[in-house]
Formats: sequence, structure tokens, C-alpha cells
Amino acid sequence: MSQVDQGIYVVIDGSGSMSGVKQDVVKGINEFIKEQQDDVNGTNDVVQFSLTTFDSNILEVYVKENIELVNPVTVKDTFLGGGTALLDAVGRTLTKAQDDQAARNIVVIYTDGEENSSREFSKDDIEKLVEDLTNTGNWQFIYLGAEFADFTDDAAFAAVVGSASAGSVSSANTSKQKVGTTWSNVTQTAKYHRTATPDQYQRINSRGGLISASTEDVGIDWDAVEDENLKLESTLKDTKEDLKPIS
Repeated sequence: MSQVDQGIYVVIDGSGSMSGVKQDVVKGINEFIKEQQDDVNGTNDVVQFSLTTFDSNILEVYVKENIELVNPVTVKDTFLGGGTALLDAVGRTLTKAQDDQAARNIVVIYTDGEENSSREFSKDDIEKLVEDLTNTGNWQFIYLGAEFADFTDDAAFAAVVGSASAGSVSSANTSKQKVGTTWSNVTQTAKYHRTATPDQYQRINSRGGLISASTEDVGIDWDAVEDENLKLESTLKDTKEDLKPIS
């Protein structure tokens, strides 16, 4: 098998709560695929692409397929409509990713809901998988919450972030109204991940992760996809805490 330069692993929430943005998400994923194909066309870069979608069940749409052979996906491919088995989706994806690892690997997780349906993988299982992969130095994770109010308290988020090597996980809480911009940013960040100089790549972790490094080096505006309502709610909550009377 020839050397794989980059492995791209995308895990998409296809549960019922995401149905309102399913057309936009599918459009964004297809534009992402097309941009990656255009970028590697005519080069010697070998890029493998995996796409896992989930509700209460898991659908592996692509598993380490050459990006140049990947076809556009449909709503039927990506939106299932049930609960949220996020741990199982991440677990299956990372288990298969352990073999034939690329020189550089990026995992993008996009979800709006709290884990509630997994049966195959536990939080501890995911922590171990993430820890083993990030310790190699060749893995970066981007965890995108889609208007996820309990983002930092979610079991799946904790499993990914809590066990990873420092700086190997980036996260953002995004607005569903900005799905197009979110996936445009993912497209640009994946390209940066693939084309970063060896020095840039080696320093990603120490610079706060892939989102931070790509913003600094190529000007990707990740702030533009943040959920302003949740930011406002957080600010108001903090303000109320400050205003509590002293007993």
C-alpha cells in the first residue's frame, strides 16, 4: 500500500434534532469533498476519506476511501432521524482508523445533541482510543457543537477532550444558521492540515490546536461561526452569578 498523506474522518450527527439543517449540512459536506478533490488533483498527495453518520444507529458511508473516488452524498446517506449514539459513531470510526494510519490525520465531529443511545462504546472506551491515537503525534480533532447548550458537559465531548494530548483537540460551538460558513472553514482547515510545513505541523498542539493554528497562519475566521445566542446566554448567566446577593 502506498503512503497515505492524510486521513480525513468526518462524523456527522444525523439525529432528528438536526433535521432542520440537513439540506445545508449535505451541501456543505459535498462542497468539502469537491474542494479536497480539486486540491489533490494533479498532485502526488494521497488522501483517504471516511464519513460516518448516526442517530440511534450508525451508518458508515465511506471508510478510508481515496478522496478522488468519493461521490457526493445525499440526505438519505446522512440523515436518519432517531436518537444520538455519538460514542458508538466515534468509536467505530476510530477503531477502523487505527490500522493503516496516514502521515497526518484529522477527525471532524459535528453534533447538536447530548449522547443518549450508544450501546457498543462507553466514554472510557473513547477516551482510550483518543489517547492512543493522539499520543502518536499524528492526530488532530475538531469538535463542532451545533448550538449545543450543554456542549462542555456532554459525555462524548468529555471523552474526546479529556483524554487527548494537550492541544490536539479544537472545539467551537457553532450556529446552525451558519452551516455553510462552518463547512467552508472545515474545508480550509483540512487543506491547511495537509499542506502545513513540517515546522507548522509539529507546533500545532503548542499553539492551541488546529483551529487556532489555522486561524493564525491562513486567516480562517472561526469566530464567524460561533453561536451568538449561546454566547449571550453564557454572558447573562455569568452576570447573574455576579449579581447574587451576599448572604
